[in-house]
Amino acid sequence: MNLTSTYLFWPVRTAGILDGWVYGSYASLSTLGMKELLEQKRLRWGKRHREMISERQVQQSHLHHEALGVALETENLLYETLQMDTQRYCEPVALVSQDRAKQAFVSFINLPEKNEGAAMSYIDEFGEFDHLEVDDNGFIGSQIPEGIQRICKEMLDKREDPFAVSLSEFWAVRNNIMGLWDLSLAISAGDSQKARNECIRRRPNSNFDQRPNWVAVAKAILCSDFSAALNPGSRNPRLILSERAGKLVALTMGTTVRTGLYLTLLDMIVSKTEYRTCPQCQERFLPTVENQKFCKRRCQNVAKVRKFRERQKSSKSKKHKRKRPAPVL
Repeated sequence: MNLTSTYLFWPVRTAGILDGWVYGSYASLSTLGMKELLEQKRLRWGKRHREMISERQVQQSHLHHEALGVALETENLLYETLQMDTQRYCEPVALVSQDRAKQAFVSFINLPEKNEGAAMSYIDEFGEFDHLEVDDNGFIGSQIPEGIQRICKEMLDKREDPFAVSLSEFWAVRNNIMGLWDLSLAISAGDSQKARNECIRRRPNSNFDQRPNWVAVAKAILCSDFSAALNPGSRNPRLILSERAGKLVALTMGTTVRTGLYLTLLDMIVSKTEYRTCPQCQERFLPTVENQKFCKRRCQNVAKVRKFRERQKSSKSKKHKRKRPAPVL
């Protein structure tokens, strides 16, 4: 049975950083106007001429769907209508595509190490990184700073929905993902030396045999550590059954950015995807074609211009040497 990964990144509004934690509130899903829904073909109603939508059509669409809503309400189908509205009329900023998940992954591994501002911007852009349960008194869990608990209580009193992320955990996830990926690449390449270095780094207190098969040891550690990363209590991804195109399919649902990162990494390990480092900007990227050397076209163009100028400079230097007059004896 093949499992398809899906991703649910709930949007948040970061407010600040305190005691090594990023805090803020959850954001509501944004909705599109009737005209935007019609233009994006999210709604289909009435005749359209030359792909142009008039204000009259927008008004008629409003009336049509209002009448449809009244009809559904009279038939006691409010629950189904609510589900339809959530899936059909809301901008899909929570349930994201696989491309968006990969974008989150690449941005994550390219974050400058221990940069609090970059971490805050990342969480603000991609959404809920991890989840903390909340009761009437604040966040549930130990080792949460009093300052964060106080802010949580203030938000709850204002009927806001607070969130908080430990930056030490945030950077630990990044280091773990990079280590797991490097370990998988060493296994794929059969590189015993790289496998040995990563195994010792991940198991500094273990006593290995004098001449172990480091690739085999690396496989065992990769399976163990990756499974632990995907299943840390209530934060593990959900396994759900869904219906698509008339067929029942099994899905893994990453309900936070954190689990989405690990699911994306899992897909890359299984498919033996390798990342590359751009020689121009030094950012890591996932190649879309086999011979891709640069992360984006801009970096490729900058490198071409630099090489062209270097050739011109070298050519001028050679011509200048040839034109130099012979010394007078």
